[in-house]
Amino acid sequence: MGSKNGLRTVFILFNVVFLLTGMGISGVGAWIRADVSYFENLIGSSLVPIVAYILMGAGGFIMLVALAGCMGAMKQYKKLLVVYFILLLLIYMAEAAAGILAFIAYDRVNVLADQYIGEPLRQKYGYAEYKLITTAIDFLQKQFECCGFVSAEEWSTSKYYTDPNTANMRNSTVVPRSCCINSDEENCNAVLDDTKTYMKGCASSVELWIKTKLLVIGAVGIGISVVELFGMVTSCCLIKS
Repeated sequence: MGSKNGLRTVFILFNVVFLLTGMGISGVGAWIRADVSYFENLIGSSLVPIVAYILMGAGGFIMLVALAGCMGAMKQYKKLLVVYFILLLLIYMAEAAAGILAFIAYDRVNVLADQYIGEPLRQKYGYAEYKLITTAIDFLQKQFECCGFVSAEEWSTSKYYTDPNTANMRNSTVVPRSCCINSDEENCNAVLDDTKTYMKGCASSVELWIKTKLLVIGAVGIGISVVELFGMVTSCCLIKS
């Protein structure tokens, strides 16, 4: 009886920690989703926001499951503990899916970055029908202090800067004003000058930014999976007792 009560106490304490963990996971998911929202019109429904949504949903679900676990242990409802085990298994599978998606995305970061940022920069920037994409690219270049995807020279071969129909819009500029170190300076983007414009491309900074988010997701997934295994084993012991 004493060992059973001790196990129940450990299980309840575990679920209190589990509840806090769920809050933390939801917070991480929300942080990642909010961070990528600045580039919503570029990355769209790519793997990063999808994984963030999985974390947010799993975190909220974990909080509900933790409450169910506490209730089942305190009231000694074995059926509720069985439901708890099944729900915990579902969460474990969701976290595993998020981890797999994160690793898939990590290995394809350079491809994804070129697809969702490089290609729009080369083909869509500056056109009225792609105003939101233009705004997102300008924000990205200012945020990461970069110019172009591979390098600043890339703008000279982009559709916007080679299209005769856009000559009146771009005037005598060679890169967008968002490439300027000091965007308030007049004619700062009239020529490529490393004292006036960023020369480094955005690719390396964007890829590092994405990889950092994916590493956080992976670390959270691994950490919570260990916690969930402990919860499943403990709940099985209580069910059998």
